[in-house]
Amino acid sequence: MHPYDDSQLTASIRIRVFDPNKMSEESTWHRDAQDRTVVILESAGWRIQHEDEMPITLRPGDVLQIESYTWHRILPGTGNLVAVIKEI
Repeated sequence: MHPYDDSQLTASIRIRVFDPNKMSEESTWHRDAQDRTVVILESAGWRIQHEDEMPITLRPGDVLQIESYTWHRILPGTGNLVAVIKEI
């Protein structure tokens, strides 16, 4: 079971909604198979952490480039995290 729900818009674009109640305190480190552009639509205290880096706070309007096969994790805030994800 994933800590998020997806709504597929096109073959390469989806809206992902993370629910803080479905997240574990120590979110799972993971790598994605494709490069991604992520646009944050809603966030209240959510953070992203890349391997060997400190977490950074996500804010509405932020645009992130996540390269394929790089380790990262999402750390929960309050309320939902809503993002548009485009796989490149």
